[in-house]
Amino acid sequence: MYKSPQWLTDNEFQNKKTKVVIIGAGGTGSELISQIFKINYTLMELGSAGLDVTLIDDDVVSPTNLGRQSFYHFDLGLSKAKTLIERFNTFGNLKWKYVVKRITPENIGKYIPNNCVVFTCVDNPIARVTVGEHLEKRLNSEVLWIDGGNSRADGQVVLGTYEQREDLPYSRLPSVFDLYAEQLKTQEYIATESCSHVEAMRSQTLGINNAIALQMTQLFWQLVREGEIRAHGALVDLKSFTVNALPIAPEIWTMFGFTDKRT
Repeated sequence: MYKSPQWLTDNEFQNKKTKVVIIGAGGTGSELISQIFKINYTLMELGSAGLDVTLIDDDVVSPTNLGRQSFYHFDLGLSKAKTLIERFNTFGNLKWKYVVKRITPENIGKYIPNNCVVFTCVDNPIARVTVGEHLEKRLNSEVLWIDGGNSRADGQVVLGTYEQREDLPYSRLPSVFDLYAEQLKTQEYIATESCSHVEAMRSQTLGINNAIALQMTQLFWQLVREGEIRAHGALVDLKSFTVNALPIAPEIWTMFGFTDKRT
């Protein structure tokens, strides 16, 4: 079991907004921010101050994004991050922020403050390595990192924490970078743009982004409202209709090459 960090619990009791940074506004990111909008509304109805959200993405809406992502014909050619944030700000009378830039090692520190929840919804390993290497240098920064990644019909969600806890049997939860660093660093990535909806559907089945976003938001919701989680991620397979929990178990983390310094 993992208990929510004190700063996150304090936000709820002290009427402070929780800082949320979402990197990536494509298939998973555009679905995730819709779920985060619902969570924000529900939290505020329950008496919370809600969420302070920043969405980061440098891409624009293309024709093949329509239908598979949360964009429409009148969004074509517009910034994904700006479009989504302005939409939800209008719907919810909010002051959420957007950044139309690509995350790099040089600018990442500017966009990830202490005491925040970072969601990564990116389709390339370079961005994950950038986030992972940055946070690796910031232990005790009290950042929660929830990453969602997928292939055609399956994917994984991993929550990692960057803290040094004394009240748990382990000091922190390993992130996707802690568990898969070597694969991420060596994985080849070629940026491509699908030229048709048929080609796009061959690379990702309909619904996989929604399924990943749902697991990401469920982790976040339980941390905020229930104060604890019994798994720190999930393995999702739409083809076999299965969702398997990623257990909080140091002996399993060791198999991935991650050893907690306290254990």
